Parts: sequence; structure tokens; C-alpha cells
Amino acid sequence: MISTLCKTNAQAPTAFAFTYHKIENKYSTKNTQTYLINYLVNGEGHKIELHCIDVNLAKQIKLRGGNVVGNIISTGIICQKFTVVVLGSLFTNTINSAANAPLENYLTTVVFKELKIKPNLLLLRDYSPTTVFETNNNYKFIPNDVVMNFTVDAAWNTIQDYCVALSKKYKTRALKTLEAITELECIELTLDEIKKYQTEINSLFNQVVNKQELSIIEHNDNYFYTLKQNLGTNFKFFGWKNTNNELLAFMPIILHSTINCEVHYIGYNSKHNNTYRLYQNILMRAVQFGIEHKISTINLGHTSLEAKAILGAKPIVVSHAYATKGIIAKYMINHIVSHIDEVYNADWKDRNPFK
Repeated sequence: MISTLCKTNAQAPTAFAFTYHKIENKYSTKNTQTYLINYLVNGEGHKIELHCIDVNLAKQIKLRGGNVVGNIISTGIICQKFTVVVLGSLFTNTINSAANAPLENYLTTVVFKELKIKPNLLLLRDYSPTTVFETNNNYKFIPNDVVMNFTVDAAWNTIQDYCVALSKKYKTRALKTLEAITELECIELTLDEIKKYQTEINSLFNQVVNKQELSIIEHNDNYFYTLKQNLGTNFKFFGWKNTNNELLAFMPIILHSTINCEVHYIGYNSKHNNTYRLYQNILMRAVQFGIEHKISTINLGHTSLEAKAILGAKPIVVSHAYATKGIIAKYMINHIVSHIDEVYNADWKDRNPFK
């Protein structure tokens, strides 16, 4: 089970004890090193992930709405490399809160020095201004990021019960979505099957990733296989195959506890998306999984807010704190902030599809 949730104290506790170690063979990427910081607060244990990303702009920044690489080239700084450090959950959507000044001091005086890390961009993911390193005025905040959470009604026993609970318009939409995929087979892939379909999985994954405006993480081809190896039964991997045994879509689910899970990186065939309503059916299958396993809350992530609102998910507004050093890092974070603001202020509605 993945857990990076830490507790917050309004005042700094009197006793702290810190250790850290590198996490091996969990997140299979080409340019990210992950460490787990363990610490005691007055005898109570906590932990949080620290991710160090080595960024080469010429190869790893991908912008899908404008030519950021071209702009950087024009400034004559394309050859520069820089380091992004993310404190908190980078690969999952777990909300973090952590003790402030003592943790910051441990990072800067011990961890960064021992690992020889000099962050150009330090991002404290999913924090709020009242819980972040308040002793330092160098941090700025991204206040309006949105995570969509779906609450499963305990009275539902099947996906049909969910459909019945919808108002007429949304029920019709849901039934058409389910009908569109009837000729496809949905299966849960084993570890060996994830390996068998690795090429197809990566192709479907890249069709989704390549639509993103900005991507600095390079996943290895065996990313999902490694995650399944590491998480075991807490990692579920569903795939949709047609009659020719071709994989057209997939959806991993990470179980954080017996009542909480999240939909991880997904993939689907863009060519067949409209025909089978693949994306909508991925969301529907997540709801079905939650119903069948008596999950209370499903974290659906930060994207496609309208589609998730139509499903019945509700927005949770989170914030991030960051500090930058250097022109490239400032350029990158400004773009990230602009993108988050654009998504947050986009023309989408917080809907109530239920009766």
C-alpha cells in the first residue's frame, strides 16, 4: 500500500528524528530518483517522498500548445540542464501535509548536501500556505489546482445501481456509454500479461501523454510492470481487448487503503475512442470497481474536469508551493501556473448528475 500522508502541527513539535533512503525499483523512469524521508514527531512516525528529476530541456520538455523549446532556443540557453525536486507524491495523487521548519532544515542541511542536489525548482506538491515551510519567504504558491474525487454510495451493489441513481439525462448518457463497449472484453491483467502487452500498453500510454502540454518525466517501457511488481495486489491493471485480441485501452488502479483508491496513468487508442467511448468507459469502470470493492472514495486526478463532473465527481481544490533558481526554472513554473489557472478557470461546470 502506498502512503505518503503526513500530519501537520500548528506549532513546531519539540522532538524530531529524521532518516532517509533511496526507493529502488518502484517508479521505473529514465530521469527520476526517488527517496523516502522517514521522521518521528514526538514519537509518532511519518513519511514523505522526495523526487529528484534531472531535466534536459532539449530532450524532455514537451509542449503541446506552443513552442516553448523554440522560445528557449531563441534565448540561447537550450543547453542548460537543471534539477526539479518534488516533495510529496509525484506519481500518485495522495494529498500531503508535513511539518514545516524542521523538515525544511533537514532537507537543506542534510539531504541536499549528501545527495549533492541543487534544486532549480523545488515544488512542494499538494500543500496549503498554512502548512508549508513558513519560516522562509522564498516560496510562492499555486493556489487553484483541482483534484476530482468520486464518492461511492454504500447502497450501490452494481454499476446498474449507480445508473439508476442518476437523473434521466445522465442515466441515458451512462447507459449509452456502457452499450458502446459491449463488444470489447474488459480483463484484469496479471503481471505476466502486463509484460506480454508492454509494447501495446506503451503505445496507448504515449497517445495520452503526448496530448499533455508539459512533460518532464520519461517513463521506462516497463513502468507499469515494475509498479505491479512492487505493489502487488494493491495495483490493479484493467485492459479492454477487441475480438482480434488487440488492446485498445487500459486503466491501472492503486489501492491506498481498503476504502480509498486512485485511477493511475491511463491509456487508450485515440482512433477508437469515439466509437467505444473509451475514456468515458474507463471512468465508468473505475466507479464499478469502487462499488464492487466497497471503496468510499476514488481519486480521479487533475485532468478532464468536465467529464469527471458529469460522472458525479466533485472538485477538491489544492495548492502547491514552490521556489525557483534560474531563468529556465522560472520559465517552466510560469508555464505550469498558467496551465493550472487555465484549467481551473476553464468553462466547465461542477455538476450534480444524481436525482
